[in-house]
Amino acid sequence: MKALGKLSNVITPLVFLIFGGMSIWSIDQAGGVEPILLHGATNISATNIFTMITCMSALLATWVAPILSVSDYTRYARTTIQQSLGQFLGIMVSYGLFAAASISIIKGTEMLYGKPIWNILDVIGEFDSKLVVCLSLITVCLSTLSVNITGNIIPAINQLISLFPKLINSKSAAIIISIAGMVIMPWKLMENSTSIFTFLNMVGGLLSPVIGIMITQYFLIDKKKIDIKELYHNKGDHYYSSGVNKSAILAMCMAGGLSLSGHFISSLEPLYNLSFFVGIISSILLYLLFIFMNTVIFGKFGSRQNKASS
Repeated sequence: MKALGKLSNVITPLVFLIFGGMSIWSIDQAGGVEPILLHGATNISATNIFTMITCMSALLATWVAPILSVSDYTRYARTTIQQSLGQFLGIMVSYGLFAAASISIIKGTEMLYGKPIWNILDVIGEFDSKLVVCLSLITVCLSTLSVNITGNIIPAINQLISLFPKLINSKSAAIIISIAGMVIMPWKLMENSTSIFTFLNMVGGLLSPVIGIMITQYFLIDKKKIDIKELYHNKGDHYYSSGVNKSAILAMCMAGGLSLSGHFISSLEPLYNLSFFVGIISSILLYLLFIFMNTVIFGKFGSRQNKASS
């Protein structure tokens, strides 16, 4: 983890340098900031609020794995304030800067070439300097490696080790994940925007219900109070029947099914397009409903409801 942190510290300035340079290049090619701001969209239907929320859902879906595994990183912070500030600067500020850079690059290339270039590799291919092209490609490769290790590989490794602690270690888990990643062929997702949104909607629909359940359990049921010793103690206060929180599993499956239903039923397509939000909201409501049902039937509330029923 320390080595990954050092790699990120080296790559981050290069990423800002390259994207900043691309943005400046696009603005210069377009004749300044004002022409970009005044340039209207071409071959694009009118954007409405629903479309914007759909894009937000897809964007947030890219962060599902890091959200679920954020404690794997925040535990290295010295204080809560440090990790909160780090996440704010790393996500909110960086996203704002990259959004501005992306707009200038896409609109600038549209004005220059008659069509928007959204693939960063195609933009790099327009540079004349071989040195700039080489530096840009190296930065893209290293940043891709760093982001995928942080956002995809480490969370998956931890999950596999948790599921099969006696069979899998970090090295074997990384090999399994790498093979699975090659089989999925993620480069196919870059062929067009439709494939990207399809993949992100599925990821958001399948994993966002877990976020909703975690939020409900921590804030609404446990009231932000968790006994760490009991959490890892067999038959403790946080133990469920057979070691499985059946209410959470059922809520997750039902919310995930609802989120993805629009992929198969055309009338429910809006739910699919907003799968990230639908997954979280529906899982919260369903989980609370199942908790209430356990309370009525077994007379217990909170994390002990399944234990009481065993």
